[in-house]
Order: sequence, then C-alpha cells, then structure tokens
Amino acid sequence: MIGRLKISATAAVVLSLIGLAAALLWPIASHADGAAASRRQGPRPLTSPKHDVQALQAKLAGQMLIRPSQVKAAVKDAGTAGRLLGQLKLHGVVQMPSGLVAYIEVKGEGVRDVRKDASILDFVVQDLRPGVVTLSLEGVEVQLKN
Repeated sequence: MIGRLKISATAAVVLSLIGLAAALLWPIASHADGAAASRRQGPRPLTSPKHDVQALQAKLAGQMLIRPSQVKAAVKDAGTAGRLLGQLKLHGVVQMPSGLVAYIEVKGEGVRDVRKDASILDFVVQDLRPGVVTLSLEGVEVQLKN
C-alpha cells in the first residue's frame, strides 16, 4: 500500500515538473497578437486562384438536378411492385353481405382483411375477384393470386 502511494506521488511530481518546464519554454501569444497577425494576412480566399468560379457556375447550371417528382417516379416500376408483392399471400376472397373481402397475409404482420380501395403495404386494392386481387402501386398494377 505504501509502495503504491510512493509511486503515485513520484509520478505526480514528475508530471508537475514536465508541465512547469513546458509552460516556461513554450512561447505565449495573446489573442491580440493573433488578431493582428490575422489582419495582416487578410482572410483566406474561398477558392484557389486556379479555379474560374464563373465557368464552374455555368457548368453546374447546365446540369439536370434530381427533383422530388423524379424520385417519386422511380418507385413506379414493376420491379418494386413485384418485390412488395412477394411480402403478400392471398388466403382467399369471400363474398360478405357488404361486398367482397380478401384475406391477405402480410409477411411478419399476420392476416388482414381488405376491401376495394383499401390500402395494404403501399398498394391500393383496385379489384377483387375469387382467387385474384388486383393491386396498384402508384399506377403499376399487379395481381395477387392464391
């Protein structure tokens, strides 16, 4: 116990001496000196003198940007609809007093009952017939069969 205390005290003294030596030998600059040096040098330019900013702006202005409508249009393909369709399983379509009802299993969520114009995942139910449900994903129609 006493040995550890001596080692800790020795280490604290050595670190204090190193800190004192660094403080004495390290040059000290005040904030006023730094501000004066900054004023002498001036602000750094945002771009390199080698770059022609106007030419760069003209080049960027001519490029096509991605707009939200373009991103949304990317969803409207048969591949995406097919991948979502893979998460669904039709158990059946039943005639009820209120109309046709489809029982569809959503992978990981269980079975849901849907009617015409209802939504399931990102699809909207367009049509119900015995054994077939027509679904629409933003204009792309697919059929779910049992």
